[in-house]
Amino acid sequence: MLRQCLVLFAPLMGIALLSGCATQLPPLTAEQKPASQTLVSDASQSEMATTISTMSEARPAESGVYPLGDGIDAFVARLALINSATTSVDVQYYIYRADTTGNLVTAVLMKAAERGVRVRLLLDDMNTWGK
Repeated sequence: MLRQCLVLFAPLMGIALLSGCATQLPPLTAEQKPASQTLVSDASQSEMATTISTMSEARPAESGVYPLGDGIDAFVARLALINSATTSVDVQYYIYRADTTGNLVTAVLMKAAERGVRVRLLLDDMNTWGK
């Protein structure tokens, strides 16, 4: 009987003792928080920004949206935009696989990074474990 009590009591006592060691750290002050990484160069002076600015000034009443109704057109446009990037590329994908499309995007992003372009990839990998 005593042995059974010790078998049950010892782990509970260990947990109680260890939980006393856990303390909450004080919140970081503004001086202690790490600074976020920002772009060194000004993207507003890039060739693409200049082109877009010129086009929008010439047609102030028009929209800057051009719908791409075909998946292939959208993919080619995406690759062209990455290839023409000089400052930064931010890409967001829900499905990103090692198939033909994924390999092409990866290759173009790697080339952009090698040119000195900051490349950031936001990947929602929910439900892709083991794939």
